[in-house]
Amino acid sequence: MSQRILNYEFFGDKKPYHHQMKAIKHMLANKRGYLWLDMGTGKTASALWFSDILLTYNKVSKILIIAPLSTLKVVWAKEIESICPYRKYVIVHGNKDDRINALNTEACFYITNTDATRTYYNEFIKLDPDIIIIDEVTDFSNATSQRSKSLQKMSNKAKCVYGLSGSPVAGGLLNSYGIAKAVNPQKLPTPYFSRYRDSIMYKVNMYEYIPKENAINIVNETLSPAIKVALEDCVDIPGIIYEQREVKVNKSTYNLFTEMYKNQIAEYKQGLITAATAGVKAIRLIQILTGFTKTIEGEIIHTDISEKLSELVNIYHESGNKLIVFAQSIETIKIIKEYLISKKINTELIYGDVKPSNRALIIDDFQRSKKGVLVAQVKTMSHGINLTAAHTLVFFGPIHGNDTYRQAIRRIRRIGQTHKQVIIQLISTKFEAKLFGKLDDKELTAQSMLELYKEPEKYL
Repeated sequence: MSQRILNYEFFGDKKPYHHQMKAIKHMLANKRGYLWLDMGTGKTASALWFSDILLTYNKVSKILIIAPLSTLKVVWAKEIESICPYRKYVIVHGNKDDRINALNTEACFYITNTDATRTYYNEFIKLDPDIIIIDEVTDFSNATSQRSKSLQKMSNKAKCVYGLSGSPVAGGLLNSYGIAKAVNPQKLPTPYFSRYRDSIMYKVNMYEYIPKENAINIVNETLSPAIKVALEDCVDIPGIIYEQREVKVNKSTYNLFTEMYKNQIAEYKQGLITAATAGVKAIRLIQILTGFTKTIEGEIIHTDISEKLSELVNIYHESGNKLIVFAQSIETIKIIKEYLISKKINTELIYGDVKPSNRALIIDDFQRSKKGVLVAQVKTMSHGINLTAAHTLVFFGPIHGNDTYRQAIRRIRRIGQTHKQVIIQLISTKFEAKLFGKLDDKELTAQSMLELYKEPEKYL
């Protein structure tokens, strides 16, 4: 096959980068394995080129792609239309009739969501795919979950299985056991979880384990064969600039913030705020500084954030009239849109309730248009979505989660980006500056959130 790949004609003007060609050859050389490619390095395209080569030489006929729901249309279907538009695909999603009809359709690619392996296991067994590609394979790291058990049986029947992720063991080294069970169980040194755990971890107490010195070597061998590519190592992408912009906070908003903060400090001193609850408490403070708060009865009350909104308009014009804004809460992004529309700036929203098909249209329009603002709830934009038409991204306030923060940045920092990227953090208090600092250093943990209450005078 390595000789034949030289004769394969890549469709259109889109050709693989050097690192993608290495990934394709790696997949062709191994029937089971992994692509550990950072977000933005084009692992989706690599997997599709690999699949299309095997389809071209009649080695396979059906490919099942299992991926996060948010990526089915806007990532996988869109990439198929770009990489191999002559191949038919169907999205296996919707109600039961929609899924059955899709599975009964003759196609090359069947694209479905992660939980479908549990609900429609029998139907996928009947489909009998030659290749199974598992995007964000870490979703199957719990080997005892029903969806993982179903995938294990499906994978056992397939000719070729590949797991894709940027950070396979970000959730802990023991995740490697479940991933291997789903993709390449023959590489496990033992089929039993407890024995595998004991081979890589020391038991500290009933609830805590720490890695042994040789743990990484065992995990790497278990999750093999694999190819690892970091974004900065593979593509000449222009540099990135981080910038904090301080804006004034309205007096009434600041007073409301400090009142709630002081109440939370009192709760902390009484032992009512722990590492498990500190994050939720901090989100309530961020909400005040990003436009709203909720009463005990659940009523939403808007706060004055006019200075932040005004600065957002300035940034929009500085960016060349093409801007992405991320915020934590739905209410905040709605406030932002209403304000920008009032300034006659074309603005679209993406949040949890926006249907995947509508998201795809919004993203396509944003990528094609010369100007406008895309405002999104950050958790809805964490996988695979390409927004390289813009090079300026604003975080309207701190968001929850180091990984989510970095994935959001990778929406513009990826293959195809030709401009220097600018990441702007809008802050109006020392409290926000502290949280952004933790995000930049990958240190925003449950435990670190308690620091906000131990020395509150630093952040008021």
